Amino acid sequence: GLYSGTGLPDGVLISTTTVDSRPQVSFQIGVASLDAGLHHVGLSFTNPDTKASQVGQWTIGSYDRVAEYPSSSASPIDRGVSFDGFRVKDTMPDAHIVDIPTPNRGDLGRNDRPGASNTLAFGFTLAAALGGDDAVFVVRAPEGFKNHLNCSNYVTTSKAAIFGTLETAAAYTELPASSAPQACDSARDGREAHVVLSTAGLQPGVQYVIAVTLLSNPVSTPSPNRWGVEFGDQAAEPFEGFDIWTFQSAVLEPVSTEVMHAEDPLAMRPARVTFSAANLIPGVAAGAATSTGGSIELTAPGDFVFPQGEGGECAQPYELRDLLPAPNKINEAVFSAEDVRCVVLNDNTIRMLLRGERFIKPSSPYSFTVQVRNPPTATAASPWSLISYSDNFATVAAALDEIAVSGYAVNTQIGNFSVENTVEEFRGGTLTDFVFFTMRFPGDLQDLDVLSLQGPLGMSFHAPGAALGTTICNQFAFQPADARPLPGSGDPRCVCTGLDTEMSCTLLLIVTENTVDAPAYPAGAVITISMSVVNAADQPGIDQNWWTLDVLRSNAPVFSRAVPSWPVITQLRNVRIYLVGSRISAESTSDIVVEFTPSSPATAIYVKASLPLGFDFGGVTVPGYVVDTAKTSGSELYVTGSGTDAFLVGGQPFTMKLENVQLGRGGGTTQWNIVTYTDVQFTNRSDDRQNISSFLLPGRVEVLTQNLYSQFRSQGSAEPVRSLLPPRSGEPAVVHLEVTFSLAVPAGHRINIKSEGAQGGGAIDGASLVVQDRFQAVVATTAITLEATNELAAVVLPDAEEGTVALEANLPYLLILSLVPPSTATTWTIETTPAAQEEVTNTNDGETPAELPVEILGLALDSTAEAPPGARRVVPLTITTLTAGVSSLVVIAPPGFEFPADCGVDCTVATSVGSGGRLSVRLGLSLPPESTVQYELTVRTPTAMATLPSTDPAAPTVFDRVWFIQGF
Repeated sequence: GLYSGTGLPDGVLISTTTVDSRPQVSFQIGVASLDAGLHHVGLSFTNPDTKASQVGQWTIGSYDRVAEYPSSSASPIDRGVSFDGFRVKDTMPDAHIVDIPTPNRGDLGRNDRPGASNTLAFGFTLAAALGGDDAVFVVRAPEGFKNHLNCSNYVTTSKAAIFGTLETAAAYTELPASSAPQACDSARDGREAHVVLSTAGLQPGVQYVIAVTLLSNPVSTPSPNRWGVEFGDQAAEPFEGFDIWTFQSAVLEPVSTEVMHAEDPLAMRPARVTFSAANLIPGVAAGAATSTGGSIELTAPGDFVFPQGEGGECAQPYELRDLLPAPNKINEAVFSAEDVRCVVLNDNTIRMLLRGERFIKPSSPYSFTVQVRNPPTATAASPWSLISYSDNFATVAAALDEIAVSGYAVNTQIGNFSVENTVEEFRGGTLTDFVFFTMRFPGDLQDLDVLSLQGPLGMSFHAPGAALGTTICNQFAFQPADARPLPGSGDPRCVCTGLDTEMSCTLLLIVTENTVDAPAYPAGAVITISMSVVNAADQPGIDQNWWTLDVLRSNAPVFSRAVPSWPVITQLRNVRIYLVGSRISAESTSDIVVEFTPSSPATAIYVKASLPLGFDFGGVTVPGYVVDTAKTSGSELYVTGSGTDAFLVGGQPFTMKLENVQLGRGGGTTQWNIVTYTDVQFTNRSDDRQNISSFLLPGRVEVLTQNLYSQFRSQGSAEPVRSLLPPRSGEPAVVHLEVTFSLAVPAGHRINIKSEGAQGGGAIDGASLVVQDRFQAVVATTAITLEATNELAAVVLPDAEEGTVALEANLPYLLILSLVPPSTATTWTIETTPAAQEEVTNTNDGETPAELPVEILGLALDSTAEAPPGARRVVPLTITTLTAGVSSLVVIAPPGFEFPADCGVDCTVATSVGSGGRLSVRLGLSLPPESTVQYELTVRTPTAMATLPSTDPAAPTVFDRVWFIQGF
């Protein structure tokens, strides 16, 4: 197939076929024509299997229908001609370029750098003796290599000269003295060296060596890169050559092309060289005796100057950057001061010295940025020189890659150009309104001139949310508002390419004033414009945070100026802070998760809980990281890694868990500040995010008092005894909970109450809730039906206007509800939520133990034996305990019964109970759970039986014969 060519138009279609046993290749020209003149085409093909005794004949011609050749329908354009090709020879078993180790190349003349003279040694082995006559030894180089026209003085067969002291010399045999070179000429534009040698005494199967010093290497590695060797009637298979030691790529990008003057102390701008090396540029090997590694040297032409800093160092700032670091080395993209040092050798030459273990990998992109002062007068573009070395001293033997880098032209400076951030908004990714640009040009503006204003990398000139591809500049205006310095030119276009941190925006205004005898805009007159921009999310690089103004004429700058932009306070992205602990109420101790994506690498984190007040990080631990306890205090937390290395990687999400945080007081929306630092002393800021509104911290529900009452408590007249007794488990009861809420509860919000326990909660009457304020006024509620029987929910002030406060903060309220309490331990969860129950606004964290009811005691007595009024009798009692034991008992008799002093064993007459004339005794009995005891109680019967009250006069009389027993 086609491998190279000059002058061939695009779209050439290549096809191959066989005609009369001869291979044929056709080049079918596409839409573009092939001009008359000399053309050079290279082909890759396979030689015949056997050698030929004569030179082969080749034929070439051009036809109007080349695809139909050799048919007569293919009319010739240029008549075809035949020419001699080459004779196919016997195969030489081996031929190759001898490898010379890098440390020895300088002494032995091996130099693979572009354009350099190069001594190449060729090893070869013959398949058979050549007959003893003189023969031509041919070395055929790829395109771009040049031999001396008369190369007789540039050939050697001496092993000592070729190898020096290298041990690899032992693998080769020196040509006998009789085979010393007799003559050498170059051919084929210098690509071939023809050396005349005697073949007498040369043996097959022996590896001989010969060296040829070429006039020059090509400027870059050729393609294809195959060499050929022939000797007499033998030819070797083409073999791969070597890479030219040139940078695989190198591009110079200045911030500004304006002229600069030495008397201006600020007359320097960054320039960046992006490159990819062919050879590894070493750092300092671990444990090496030397403290220096390789280096890169940049030389500028003419009157360019590299300003000096202290001690001959390059003016700050400068940097060396790995553009494709490993994923775990993103933090180390920029070489540290310990890894690299830039020194000024003379006004227009600097050298980057590798001083640490870091090295520059071959075939990988890097860049270095240095400060440059452009010439004081306008100059045309000239190439710059870039060279790499394996040492810091640029010795000849240490030379590695070399390349000429395209330079840039220098043009007239715009003397007055300023940029003002009027609102002083410096936060990354934030809209910055009303940026003012003032400019005064040193020469007249002409029609069709283009004003080009380019902003810092990552900054957008479009409105937030603007459609992709828009060219509308965000709030562009001439200033003052009624000014129109270029009335015929219309509004500018703002063109942005790339996305996010790689976005590059340029404002373009084409001057179209259609003036004839006058300039479109006169020199020295001022133009002021304003525009809103969105700051870059990350701090741009040292050569990327600039405003560059150019006046383009015929697509070339005639006036230029660059001024620095404001520093960007890099913002943390995707910040989330949320509670994960079981306790979520204000003033409780809980756990918090902090998540964010840093923009830049960092080694330390500062966290401040601004609102509500009262957060305390004094007892916090952060698993996997170190809390700086000397700095951490109150609401401010300082966290580092286990060492000084950066653990935050730009662009990679980060999560840490703060355990045992004392939450703030009162509750409400939390507000946070987070700052990352590049040092563990917390002095050098990296990223920042202020006033982060995060989770709602629920207010605290304080249960001031709790009382569990029997269902009969309010029925004193009808139930004079039961109303005084405590509630029993499994029977209806009423609970009074006096509470405060640290966050006010708006009208329309819910109160949610739940009874929970390991063996289940109490059964709550969902419609029973009554809320009273401190004046015992009832707060209106509407019950919400719930499926769960141990929960209650009600809306407070459901009909009040929006914004009304239903329950004031920190004032007591009484919650009254009915339930059937269980016999086992339970807790109360009391919460308030919005009506849709999206989030908890107040809570007690479910940590209020419920007051326990008493257990049911079993009491049976034998009332079958009748006794006259006022008689003394013994009443047999059967007492049974269930889940709770007792240490004493109180027995309450029906009205009219009396107890003698000798009422029974360990029996003491007690007080009267209630308003019905009931008397009681205390029994000193101790009963374990689930036990039964028989007891004989001596009583004196009533002289007359009391009756139970009734509201129905026609109802029959019912005597009050109910006994009560209470255990303690």
